[in-house]
Amino acid sequence: MELKKFDNGITYVEVKTAKGVLKIYETPDDEYAGINVDFQPTNGNGMDIPLASIENGSLETSEDVVVRVWGNPWNEDYTQRTDVPIKDIIEALASE
Repeated sequence: MELKKFDNGITYVEVKTAKGVLKIYETPDDEYAGINVDFQPTNGNGMDIPLASIENGSLETSEDVVVRVWGNPWNEDYTQRTDVPIKDIIEALASE
């Protein structure tokens, strides 16, 4: 793992894999606070594609952790969304 910066100054963690590089960084948009995971394939053209985002959501509108997955590299829109209620997370951790 290595800490790097995008051209726009955002810091990310780079994780090298056998098929390319994962880039994990804090979401720059306060409205969707959380993290993003992008992938840059080894044999690609140097561009990143989004794989997933995990966000806390707004306390005013939701108490869910929102997970979005981009399962189609040909489409810029996410293909799956899962809302995990924070109360369920807290209950699961308390039962351990």
